Amino acid sequence: MSSWAISEKTQKIRASWSVRTIFKNKKFGGIAALRQNMEGEKTGRHELAVWINTKGLRGLQKEIDETFIDHASDKDVIYRDGDFVIMGNPRASYGYLYIDAWMDGQS
Repeated sequence: MSSWAISEKTQKIRASWSVRTIFKNKKFGGIAALRQNMEGEKTGRHELAVWINTKGLRGLQKEIDETFIDHASDKDVIYRDGDFVIMGNPRASYGYLYIDAWMDGQS
């Protein structure tokens, strides 16, 4: 898996998604197809994509709104929902938010 944040957990993960997006004024957007990657089993990828689009991105934005994080930060912001996790970090990039999401395969 080629995610920015996922390393030793790869044996337990059914699917993962990574993206670099524009990050300005504590809001993210502009997810470009060329700046994202999804890996894992077909069913897991589908379930993860549905979760990201229905709950994950909104949950991450809410966590960012409630946490002090700006474009100069290097702090992980995490939203968890059952077996699903989404994490964002600007990595002190002054303009991007690096997002990783994954679905744990333990269940």
